[in-house]
Amino acid sequence: MKYRAVFSLRLRHSFYANNRCRDFQIEPAVYTQRLLKNYRCVLKPLPDGILVLTAAGENDEPLIPILGNVTFAFQLRLLNTNFSLFTELSDITSKAAPLFTNAGSRSPAAEVALQLRERTASNSETLVFPKGGMRTSFRLGGNPVDGCPVADFMLAGLPGAKIENYDHGKKEITIDVPDDATADRIFTVAYPVRPRRGRGVFADVEIHSNDSISKPGGGASEFFIQFQAKEGKWRYYLVTNRNSGNKFVIESDRNFAMFTPDTSDPLAEALQSRYPRFSLVCFESTDPVRCQEAVIRQIRLKLGNHVIFENLPNPSIRSICAVQKDFAFYHVVKDIGVPVTQSIQ
Repeated sequence: MKYRAVFSLRLRHSFYANNRCRDFQIEPAVYTQRLLKNYRCVLKPLPDGILVLTAAGENDEPLIPILGNVTFAFQLRLLNTNFSLFTELSDITSKAAPLFTNAGSRSPAAEVALQLRERTASNSETLVFPKGGMRTSFRLGGNPVDGCPVADFMLAGLPGAKIENYDHGKKEITIDVPDDATADRIFTVAYPVRPRRGRGVFADVEIHSNDSISKPGGGASEFFIQFQAKEGKWRYYLVTNRNSGNKFVIESDRNFAMFTPDTSDPLAEALQSRYPRFSLVCFESTDPVRCQEAVIRQIRLKLGNHVIFENLPNPSIRSICAVQKDFAFYHVVKDIGVPVTQSIQ
């Protein structure tokens, strides 16, 4: 059987030197599994994503062309428990059910970045409009989203009816009908609700067969999700028995300035308490540093012209300290006035 690629979904992350993110398992939704089977498609896992292929004829055309209203849905399941330590997640965690999608993309391209949105959800209830009435209020059993306007409620089964009001506190809608009826009328009302994220699901993905997906005969479309590495200032806490604190400097292609810790710095207080006979010298990068897998070298600690440490270790992504309302990555270095080869954590 001959197959041709339809599209790929890849995960990228600026933390990694090659920008390839292997921190997730990508699973097709149940209905997408049926969809792939119906279109004679095969899902091939990649180290950093998936590739969808379809059975093709001798002319390289799909045996079953994919229609223009098809949606492929997938779920991202996180494998790396350290992912949140080096990833900027504020936009994602602000959404109840984050969704990456190409919905709205209109221009075909070799690579298409999926946009972060929020998955929508709705609920419907079946109610009975009593005979003889023209205006009636109904208390809803579900929970419409906060601030849901009247226009977001949809009625079915009551021709000409109109929702006049929705009371958020009572969860009560008031409906007018154009005429009174001689019998009770069964109808439904639908409204948006807060979406729920599936158990163990980091985010949902939807790829629509719109204009951004390649057409038969063209190259396979590559969709990608770009994750950004977390940024934070770097701090070095130097514990030393030398009496030349103000002569210590850090030489690097990044600028570090000496600072005096204040009372809101619990790490500095802990170090001063643990090493009461030593001095504490503190340095902070003037600009935030992006978390990255590759080690940044040649961060040199000097005392005057004398090199104490040729390469200070990079702060670990697990070493985070509070800096007022922000945070910093830190590393503690011990210098006892004689040549040492190991720093303390």
